[in-house]
Amino acid sequence: MADFLLGRANKVKRIEPPIDLFELAKIQRVTAVDLRPMLPTGGLSRRSSGFWICIQDLRRTQPIEVAVGSPVEDRPRLTTRQRFTMAHELAHTLLFDTSDPPQPRAGCPKGAKLEALCHRAARRILMPPALVTAEVAKREKLGARDILDLARLFDVSPEIALWRCDELSAVRDSDRVVLYVRKSFSGADEIAGFFCSSWFQDRKGRPELGMPPAKWLSGLVDESFWSDPKATSMFSDVKEEIGITRVPFAKTAHFIELELRRPDDSSRASDRVNGDPV
Repeated sequence: MADFLLGRANKVKRIEPPIDLFELAKIQRVTAVDLRPMLPTGGLSRRSSGFWICIQDLRRTQPIEVAVGSPVEDRPRLTTRQRFTMAHELAHTLLFDTSDPPQPRAGCPKGAKLEALCHRAARRILMPPALVTAEVAKREKLGARDILDLARLFDVSPEIALWRCDELSAVRDSDRVVLYVRKSFSGADEIAGFFCSSWFQDRKGRPELGMPPAKWLSGLVDESFWSDPKATSMFSDVKEEIGITRVPFAKTAHFIELELRRPDDSSRASDRVNGDPV
């Protein structure tokens, strides 16, 4: 359904990154987007002939209503978090029919299953399959810098860019992993996003969000790896080598890149990752 919506939008105007969510909102009969200081990150309300989307904006003391048809220059700039929230609420509208007022479609999921479904659709709306595939194909070896480039291009967070890349077969068939690590509220490092090739999943298991990176990398790096923000390491056994590099990003976040290097891999002599700050 998300792809169908993107297809309809593409017939009106060719879609390009970053995706214009207000154009999608018009197609889905959303009349206005309300930015306001509130506890929930977002909400959807049915109107007599469409919808109204509410988005959390703690920078404001008073709500502001933005008509969906407003010129681009008159719209407030949304953060990547707000863009995800808006895409999530647009995903909810896909589960309603076209009656006035809109009615939920029969057999729709509820509760946590519904929210997970709308999360998945939101990622797909923000980073459409064809556009993501084309951008990834331009890059020989997908690394932290590429993830940040994709995040900037599509105006999404690094976590969303990693998630969408992880869903691509070309990435799953590669010999690479990128972990996005940030500090939790307790101050401990945790995996906040990743893409992981099938080879590494078979060897190490699939990383889990919230997992300490040291746990997933157990046996591949020693304790000294975690003391250097630009550390590089090499794990070797009889059949292959794994290059491991930390790439600084922010004060409370960094990336970890892993690459499988087989004995006949010419990239061993000319590794593209140098550990410089992003």
